[in-house]
Amino acid sequence: MNKRDNKIRLILIALLVIIVTISCKDEKTESYQAPEPEQKLVPQPFPTTYGFPVSEATLIAYTQDYSNPKNIEGIYTHAWQIWAGLTQTTDLETANGHKIRVFESWRTPQQIKSEDTINDKNLFPLTVPHQLGHGVGMDSINETQLAGFVKYSLAAEKHVIEQGIFDQKVAKSLIKSGASQIIGFPTKSIMIKPVFLPVNLTNGKDTIHVWQGPPKDTIRTWDQNDWPNSLIKVVKNKSEADGKTKFAISDFINFKVDQNFTEPFGSFEHGDYAILVGMHVMTKETTRWTWQSFWWSQYPDTPHFPSSELHASYRSKVTLDGAANHYAMTAAYSTKIPAQPYINGQNTGESLYAYNPYLEAGFGPAGSNNPVLLGENESGIYNGKTVENNYGIQTNCMSCHIQARWPQNNSSLNYNGNRYVDFQQNYGKDTLQLDFLWSVNATLGLTK
Repeated sequence: MNKRDNKIRLILIALLVIIVTISCKDEKTESYQAPEPEQKLVPQPFPTTYGFPVSEATLIAYTQDYSNPKNIEGIYTHAWQIWAGLTQTTDLETANGHKIRVFESWRTPQQIKSEDTINDKNLFPLTVPHQLGHGVGMDSINETQLAGFVKYSLAAEKHVIEQGIFDQKVAKSLIKSGASQIIGFPTKSIMIKPVFLPVNLTNGKDTIHVWQGPPKDTIRTWDQNDWPNSLIKVVKNKSEADGKTKFAISDFINFKVDQNFTEPFGSFEHGDYAILVGMHVMTKETTRWTWQSFWWSQYPDTPHFPSSELHASYRSKVTLDGAANHYAMTAAYSTKIPAQPYINGQNTGESLYAYNPYLEAGFGPAGSNNPVLLGENESGIYNGKTVENNYGIQTNCMSCHIQARWPQNNSSLNYNGNRYVDFQQNYGKDTLQLDFLWSVNATLGLTK
């Protein structure tokens, strides 16, 4: 074999080695699969199909004459449209197959502040509702087992981030500059406070208290353990339910507390269902926000006060799934009837009560068995009689939230009964008003 043949042979061997090497690399590339990143859930916008937002002029006009059926229809229909949008199912779902509703996809103030992305583990970060932690409220919490969270819509979240709303340095700078309030939230902002009770369909933890209306002929604290004939049983299937004292889990908006989904909290353990029993909802469509609250009802077509058959009648104007259709509603777009002006109004007119039974009904003044309403109250008129308006069943969310400010230690918040509060009430030169959001106070935290 001559030198030329050897040279050709060496070239062929080299080419063969190159081909084999490339082939091996391709084989490795084809068989390699990068690990999938942790699933991220994206907060969803409020649907555009529910006429939201409504102009402030329209909503304020509704409150000027509550005797006009058209105005009542406008308020109640609007409240149900908001509920329909919040509870609409999105295309998102968790790893365990839970189909996520619009309101569930949003982030909490703490998650916004910490820049946390949403995933299966933190979608439902249960905690004790702030207002239940004041006075001797913790005793009631242990008995009733309520837990929940606050969440902000995308429009509200964007405003928080752009304005540095949760940054103490920003807040202190505003106060130092002479500002008396934060920049108000944009019109499309929504804030929600849902609360849940735990049930388990296999271990006997399957009963809850459901609202039967306020006490008859008396004014007192009225938390869950006081509600007469209020226990119902939650069962697995519709075939086991009777629609009176037994209801299927599918009759409730709920999520499953399991080890791959949500961490246990308080009385909520792995294997439980967390069922939605109540939700406060506020929207910044007006300067004083709109206020509506929802709670689960045995008989949603004929719910108890502070809802009514009239409230329920407008639910038919929206499309809801079976679970969302099982809730009662109350709404208050003013503190008094008729509405007082934003500025220089008076504490006159009929008291307009709107509270959530699971969140406020157990409140009472100093000296009661659950003293949470601690002051700043004024008497009013209800059904033509003078009332003290210092119990939870005499409240209206607006009267309390208009006083949201920072700094103000959460352990000493002064809740109110129903009363008029001037929009420009002065809380001092070193206090920043928070556009009705106590959740901003809680997220800013104590001054450092």
